[in-house]
Amino acid sequence: MLTPEILSFTMGALILFALIVILLGRKKKISVTERIIFDKEKLIINSMIKKIELEGNVTGNEKKLSWFDKKYKELERSGSGVTLPLYLGIAAVSSLAIFVVVQNIIQFIPISIVFASIGLLLPNMYVKMRVEKNIKFFNTHLIKALRRMTASMRSGSTVTQAMADVVSVRMIHPVMRAEIKKVLVDIEYGMDIEEAFYRLYERTGSNDVRFLAMTIEIKRRHGGSIGQTFEYVGSAISNRTLMEADVRATLAQANATATILSVIPFILSAALMIMSPGYFDPLFQNAMGRVVFLACYVMIFLGAIVMKKMSKMRL
Repeated sequence: MLTPEILSFTMGALILFALIVILLGRKKKISVTERIIFDKEKLIINSMIKKIELEGNVTGNEKKLSWFDKKYKELERSGSGVTLPLYLGIAAVSSLAIFVVVQNIIQFIPISIVFASIGLLLPNMYVKMRVEKNIKFFNTHLIKALRRMTASMRSGSTVTQAMADVVSVRMIHPVMRAEIKKVLVDIEYGMDIEEAFYRLYERTGSNDVRFLAMTIEIKRRHGGSIGQTFEYVGSAISNRTLMEADVRATLAQANATATILSVIPFILSAALMIMSPGYFDPLFQNAMGRVVFLACYVMIFLGAIVMKKMSKMRL
């Protein structure tokens, strides 16, 4: 039977969820001038891309890949060292663990199976997080490499000499030097420069590299300086990175508030269990109480996910 304490706990969880959603809606706007500058750069790149048809381009090839091939490539880009069989094993174990926990709480198999599907998503969320982190790290150092190559080409070096200079300079991060070296080796073995950068995109998953490869192909077909291409793309990436930093700083307070509000229910529950071990016993005496208990924490969890999604801005 539901007691006033259970009802108050449920209402508190619902109010908390509503507060999180409201807080997330209060985002500060980006400077109109900065947005216009970025939009112009993005429109220029997109208009250049539309001028050519990339035969067998990487994006088209990726859409034709099977789920297993895509996941294998994603695991490689994550740099986690997790193989596909291990990934599938972790997903199965996490799904089984969630099923057992939920079944012990509500003792209703259909609902337990629904929650068990979350276990299949957890490893995928971790891998995607690692991929995004690696791409962000790579793009940061790509700016330095492009600037170095631009400076080398201005002094009279060829494209391959500029890349060799990046590979030999210690101020560039070893990961970037290793990737540029692979691009250089591909070019030395007779591959076109844009194809070599497409292969770099396949290894890293960085869209900035794909734009760079497309822009180089446009320059090669219609004429133009590749050195200027390196400079332009590097400048565009740098401007976008600065804008992303401004957005993160703008949303930092709202994110912190929402995170604290999401954590408070778990802290209070733990404190109540320690101070009064039998406080939550009425919730577990019947099926409805167990469902309410689980539903409250599911809503809090969903609220945290919604907060993360709404606070993410891709430029």
